[in-house]
Amino acid sequence: MILAAVGQIPRHAPMLLAQSDFFLITKGLYTMLIVTMNAIVKGGGSNLFPPEDFAGFTEADVRDRIKGSKIVVVSEQVSQAIRSSLNLH
Repeated sequence: MILAAVGQIPRHAPMLLAQSDFFLITKGLYTMLIVTMNAIVKGGGSNLFPPEDFAGFTEADVRDRIKGSKIVVVSEQVSQAIRSSLNLH
């Protein structure tokens, strides 16, 4: 879905895209945002925790937090891309 819309982007003129192309790109990005947010919630969370909780973490908890932190970076990037795509058109 996103690749089809990205394939429509002229080389140096993204403003020549149709409004439906922006909608398609934003829709795909929003879907990615929801998927990454669900992965954060269902997984071990992110690196945000109170300092006193660290003493009770197991190795599995630490691995889950590391994985969750990487997913948080992806979700933040997708969120920024959504904002940018909405500001372009």
